[in-house]
Formats: sequence, C-alpha cells, structure tokens
Amino acid sequence: MKIHVIADRDTVLAFRLAGVEGHVVQVAAELSERVDQLCREETGLILISEGLFDENRERLEPIMLAPGGTLILPIPAFKGPMPRKAGSTDRIAAFLRR
Repeated sequence: MKIHVIADRDTVLAFRLAGVEGHVVQVAAELSERVDQLCREETGLILISEGLFDENRERLEPIMLAPGGTLILPIPAFKGPMPRKAGSTDRIAAFLRR
C-alpha cells in the first residue's frame, strides 16, 4: 500500500525523513490535481494537513466516502494542530460543568 502526505514544506520534510513520499501544496487547485493523480496511482492512504483539508472538504469528502477508494486523513501541520471550534457537544458539556 502506498502512503503519501500532502502538506506544507516542513510537514512534508518530516514525513520524508520517516520514509513517506510527500508533496508540498499551497493552492487548492494544485491539491485537487495531486489527489486525482494519487487516486489513479491506487494510493492506499493520503495524509493531508488540516488547513488544506478544511479548505477543500467538499472536494475530498466524496473520495473519502467512496467504497474501496483511497483513505484520506487530515493530520496536524508541523507547527501543531489548528485551534478547534467548539462544537455543540463541547458547549453542552461546558454548560453542564457550571
């Protein structure tokens, strides 16, 4: 199974040091093209930085939900995870702790 990472330069470098192929992507159009290419190459797992994933969620979700397709997972960037937006569950839990 092939594994690829698509992220910023530092994150790709860190994964390359671990032996994982990677591609530096900064623009949404470039991400779409790269994901299409990797899916054609029958890549089993594509790791995408959270920022790129969130910007391209509508494009990536159909690929993720396709049966037998490529698995796409968002990962934190080299600088750390993005701040999380409080979901409804978090707000309810915070309310109940008062």
